[in-house]
Amino acid sequence: MYIASINLRIHVASDLENAWPNRRDAIIKFIRQERFDIIGCQEASNDMVNDLMKGLSDEYHVIFQTRDDRGEGVPILYLKTHEKIEDKTYWLSNTPEKLSMVDGSHFPRIVTMVRFNQLVFFNTHLDYASDDVCLEQAKYLLQVIEKETKQEDKVIITGDFNVHPDSKTITFMTQYLHHIFQSEDVNELTYHGFSEKTEGKPIDYIFYSNDIDVSESTIHHHTTQPFLSDHYPISARINFKQ
Repeated sequence: MYIASINLRIHVASDLENAWPNRRDAIIKFIRQERFDIIGCQEASNDMVNDLMKGLSDEYHVIFQTRDDRGEGVPILYLKTHEKIEDKTYWLSNTPEKLSMVDGSHFPRIVTMVRFNQLVFFNTHLDYASDDVCLEQAKYLLQVIEKETKQEDKVIITGDFNVHPDSKTITFMTQYLHHIFQSEDVNELTYHGFSEKTEGKPIDYIFYSNDIDVSESTIHHHTTQPFLSDHYPISARINFKQ
């Protein structure tokens, strides 16, 4: 399977030439070219999801719930060749089934999940307030995963975690799951702020359970203009261990 995480960058008119309407077609073309099996997206509004599906609905289904009435969420797109069994969305707090957030977070944060035949796929976006806030949200994320998975399930998490690999948050996550940037010599960023920068540390991740092998992982740098987003998409080709 071919998995991706894409922070779309919410539609902000002040982005001018980099605003969503100027990037929308390029993102649709990129997804069509790569033909990912499952994509976790972040910073998406209803209008953005509708735009994506106008260009992708012949091949993809989407699962999408907003985190609050401002309309932003973390949609999951998946090829129609895959069978969805169920989907759910939880808030990352001590009241996960209703609109809520941890102390210090700028916004409510959610995780959306989809269960397929052999895989439970989670997609999230943690807050940028601080590593401590992200760590609290990561703990609630792990509680959701524990609740929604069985021992035999294979697990993938995609998301913008807003912290670097040496943070408390990612150190905590790696007690339970692997991620694609665990090599000590990683020096490639994923957030570039609509620039050509490539050196730095990632803040977007694909986590996976022990029963999954990653044969290849990629940070998709720009090859053409316009920019796809202010984050580089990331991807991984995975295989299930027998």
